[in-house]
Amino acid sequence: MPAADRAGLVPALAVSTRSKADRHSLLASPVTYQAGDRVEYIAAPVFDLIIQTGDVGVVTKVEDGWVFADWLKAGIHSVPAPHVRGFDGY
Repeated sequence: MPAADRAGLVPALAVSTRSKADRHSLLASPVTYQAGDRVEYIAAPVFDLIIQTGDVGVVTKVEDGWVFADWLKAGIHSVPAPHVRGFDGY
């Protein structure tokens, strides 16, 4: 068994069997954000580590279930809306 499989990673050739509508509904978030809102990233770090758990950003726009934010360390990038929560700290 390859090391990636033992580590619990999905093989690169794996394909989702969910429909596009199902995948989109997974990204739908009951919370809405507006430009200027501060959000905290609460999911696992983004694959290239430019956004990590706990990072705080300022929303620039929200589009089709994605929150675009200006992240302090990474600049403007989008993440799925369920991966952020409102942030009222510092």
